[in-house]
Amino acid sequence: MKVNYYFRKPHAGVFSIENVFHRVQQCLTKNVEFENFYANQRIDWRMALQIRALNADVHHVTGAANYLVLGLSSASCLLTVHDVGHLTQTLQGLKRWAYKKVYWDWPLSHVKYITAISNFTRDQLLNTFSLKHTQITTVYNPISDSFQRILKNNDQRFTILQIGGGANKNTDRLVEAVTGLDCHLILIRPFSHELQAKLVQRGVSFEFRSNISSDSALAQSYGDADAVFFASTYEGFGLPIIEGMATGKPVVTSSIEPMREVAGGAALLVDPFQVSEIKNAFINLMSSSELYEQQVQLGLQRAAFFRGERIADQYQQLYNTIVHEG
Repeated sequence: MKVNYYFRKPHAGVFSIENVFHRVQQCLTKNVEFENFYANQRIDWRMALQIRALNADVHHVTGAANYLVLGLSSASCLLTVHDVGHLTQTLQGLKRWAYKKVYWDWPLSHVKYITAISNFTRDQLLNTFSLKHTQITTVYNPISDSFQRILKNNDQRFTILQIGGGANKNTDRLVEAVTGLDCHLILIRPFSHELQAKLVQRGVSFEFRSNISSDSALAQSYGDADAVFFASTYEGFGLPIIEGMATGKPVVTSSIEPMREVAGGAALLVDPFQVSEIKNAFINLMSSSELYEQQVQLGLQRAAFFRGERIADQYQQLYNTIVHEG
C-alpha cells in the first residue's frame, strides 16, 4: 500500500502536526510505503494542481491545508481536522466568509473520509458544517517515545511548565495564580517583553525557552519541571497534557472540552477562567505528596493510551477501508 502525506507550509518552531504524523509513520507496518509532500505557501494552489498527477492508494491531507483535497480524488483521500478555532473563535466579516469557503466548505464537500483528533473537534465539525456522523472518525494524536518518565534532578523550588504563546494558552491567569507562591515557571514560547514585565512586577521566578526543535529536548524541559499547566481556554486536542503525564508530571488542565476528554480523569481539572481554582490546584500539589504521587501514577497509565503503535494501527485500518471501498 502506498500512502502520500500532504503537509502545510513549514514554519520555524511550529511542527506539532508534522510530529504527529511522523510518529504515525514510524509505527506503520512494513507493508505501507509512504511519501511526504509540503506546501510552499499558506495557500498553495500550484501544489493542489500538481498533486493530481501523483500516484498512491491513499492521499492523506494532514491538517491546516484543507484546500489540497480539491486536487485529489475523493474516493482515495483522507482529511485530518485538528480544530476549527480560527473560524469559530477569531475571524469575522468578509475574511471569515472567504476562509470558510476555501478552507472548509469546498474541501469538506469534496472529501469522503475525515478524521478528527478529538470527539470535541468531531462534534464541532458536525455542528458547524453539513456532514454525516459516518464521514468522521475520531483518532487521537500519538506521543513520541521520547516522552518517558523523567525524575527532576534537583531540589529547587516547585517548577511549573507551560507551553504555547497564544492568548488561548491562558498564561496571564497562570501568572496571577502563582503570584505569591514559592515556585518557578518554565515558559515554552517565544520571548515576550510584555509578559516579562508582568512577571517581574509580580515577583514571579521564570525563564523563557524557545527554539526547541526536537522531542528529546522538549521532553527534557518536562523533566526539569514538577508539574504542567495546560488550562487553555480553547484547544482542538492538547498534546502537552499527555506529554506531561508520560514524563511523570501532574497536569493541571481545563475542565472544558477537549481537555477534559484528553485528560480522561488523570489530571487536576480547573475552570480556566477562575484564577482561584488554578492557584488552589498548585497549592494542593505543593502541599500534599500523596496527591502528587497519585496524579503521577494516574497520568502514566493514561499516557499509555496514546502511544504511537495504537494510533498508527487505527490509521492503518482506515487506510485499508479506503482502499477496499475505493
